[in-house]
Amino acid sequence: MHDEGPEPLAGHCGTATAPRNSLTNAEIAEQFVVSTETVKTHVGNVLTKLGARDRTQAVITAYESGFISPRETSG
Repeated sequence: MHDEGPEPLAGHCGTATAPRNSLTNAEIAEQFVVSTETVKTHVGNVLTKLGARDRTQAVITAYESGFISPRETSG
């Protein structure tokens, strides 16, 4: 994976954090009022910039870099 930290994701903030919410491409598209193809492009760009092979690896990298933080859970 690339060690560039969260900076490469600045233009893809919404798309970068949406996978942690387990949203599908269609759900992300609806939330951001864009096409599914646009979401696929942005997700692909995030994966490429992170050197990640899939969304799971991208989310792990985002947590490790501090780009996103774990949600607090109520007990």
